[in-house]
Amino acid sequence: MELDFYKVHACRNDLILLNFLYKDESLDRALLPLLARRMCDRHSGVGANGLLVLERGREHPVRLTHLLPTGEMSERLNDALLCLARLVFDSGVSGGKRVVVESSIGVHTVEFIDSSHFRVSIGRPFAIDGSAELREEPNREYMTPVKIEGKRYSVTPLRLQYPSAVLFSTDWSAAKLKQLSRSLRQPAVYPYAVHPVFSQVYSKDEIAIRTWFRREAVDYASAAGVAGVAAVLNGLTEREMVVHCNNDELFVQWQEQGNEVFVTGSGDYLFTGTYYFEEEQRPPEQSSPL
Repeated sequence: MELDFYKVHACRNDLILLNFLYKDESLDRALLPLLARRMCDRHSGVGANGLLVLERGREHPVRLTHLLPTGEMSERLNDALLCLARLVFDSGVSGGKRVVVESSIGVHTVEFIDSSHFRVSIGRPFAIDGSAELREEPNREYMTPVKIEGKRYSVTPLRLQYPSAVLFSTDWSAAKLKQLSRSLRQPAVYPYAVHPVFSQVYSKDEIAIRTWFRREAVDYASAAGVAGVAAVLNGLTEREMVVHCNNDELFVQWQEQGNEVFVTGSGDYLFTGTYYFEEEQRPPEQSSPL
C-alpha cells in the first residue's frame, strides 16, 4: 500500500499527516497502531512525534485520529489541531472562518486567523487537584514552595487539560532543567503525573518557555497556555502575551469572561512524500482500541 503523507510541525513538534478527506476508501483501523510505530520511527521510518489521520467526520467536516509513536492514542491534540487547520484551510474543506473537528475525546473548534495562523481553545484552568476553577484574585498566593534535593523552589501548580507545574526564572541550564523536570515528576513531590514547564518573563506581554516532554506526549500549545496562566496569576503579565517556544511564537489569551484560555499558532509544512506500507505486516487479530 502506498500512502501519500505530509510532514508538518507546530513549534517544531513534528507530525505525519495522512489525508483521507477526499478518498472513498479508508485505512483499516486495526492497522493504525502498527502504521504509527513504523512511520514515526526515526531510524527506519519517516520520523515524527505522532501520526495524524484525517477523515470525514460523522457530524462535522473532519475527524482527527492522533496516534503516538508507540501506537497508542493521544489526548493532547492542540499542536495537531494547528497543523490540521493549515491543511484544511489550504484545501477549502471548511468553507468558512473555522473548522469543527471530531476526535476520540470530543469536538474541537479551530478558528482561522489568516492563511497560516489558527486559534484553539485549551479550556479553563483548575487547581491541580481539579477541585475548583482558577481565577485571578488580588492578594492571593499561587506559588507554593517545593523542596528538591535540599533546595527550595517556588512552583505554580495548576491543571489546564492536565496537571502541570510552572517554575519562573531568568537563568536555567539545560542540565538543571532536565534534573528538575525528573524530580517534579516524582510521586513524593506531587501525587499527580505533572508536566513541568519552565518560563522566563521578558515583559508584561512576552515570555519564553522551555519544557521536556516525554516522547509520547508532546504538545507545546498546551505548555504555552499553562505558562501564560501561571504568569497572569502571579501578576507577572497581562492576560494576552507572546510566548516564545523553540524559536517560534505562540499567542496566549486568557479571557476573563468565560475563564477560557486560547492559543494562536501556526502549522507549517516540512515536506511531502510517499510511504510504502506492507499490508502483510498486519498484527495478530485482536480488539482495536480505536
